[in-house]
Amino acid sequence: MSRHGRRFAALAVAWLGCTPIASPTRRPGEHALEPIPDVSPPQPAADAVLDAAPAPVQAMEQPAEASTPGPPTFDPSAPWPPRAAPHETARDTERRRLLGSPADVHTPEGAARGYLVDRHCPNYAHDDFVAVTGTGRKHIPQLGQGSPSLGKRPSEEMEFWAFVSGVRRATAVSSIHAAATSAPCFGTDEDAVILYLHDWRQVDQAIRNVGSWLAAHDWYGDVILLPQPIPGPAYSK
Repeated sequence: MSRHGRRFAALAVAWLGCTPIASPTRRPGEHALEPIPDVSPPQPAADAVLDAAPAPVQAMEQPAEASTPGPPTFDPSAPWPPRAAPHETARDTERRRLLGSPADVHTPEGAARGYLVDRHCPNYAHDDFVAVTGTGRKHIPQLGQGSPSLGKRPSEEMEFWAFVSGVRRATAVSSIHAAATSAPCFGTDEDAVILYLHDWRQVDQAIRNVGSWLAAHDWYGDVILLPQPIPGPAYSK
């Protein structure tokens, strides 16, 4: 500070009554600089930053998606339209059971009044069949199995099934559950009618009723009686 500055400072202190503040000594022409305080937050050391392990990244939890069923598979062997498999009960099994035995048949073989009875047919391998043969002059209608030429006439088929319906009613027994065409007891040149029964105990009545009906209508041909159980339900597995 110059001489004039020191003198001015002394006068100011005396006038104001303040304690003089010592000022740092500097060279002429040098300005006094006040330090600027550092207000920035402390920074970690470079090594500490490099050594610090990165914080684990938390995976965002995705909402569970509802499972969507795929398209239905197609089974070409399945029946169409689809149907539920039938339920076989104990009562159904009992109803289908074959009742009686061959010992319940007492009608003798041989000729009767207008018909024949035979239980040993060459065209069948076992003796469960009972053949009732009409000995009249009218041949029973043919479906065409015995004579292929007859299969070309549609009217023959209608006549055959009308005959089957009539002979089925003529038996007058409750155990007949099906009817079809079959080979005769002897020979292969004509068709026969086969009736399925599920009760041996009704065979005698069926023989008498069928034989009498064939004789009354002057029919010639075979009606085969076959006792067997009622077939069970058939469906795709």
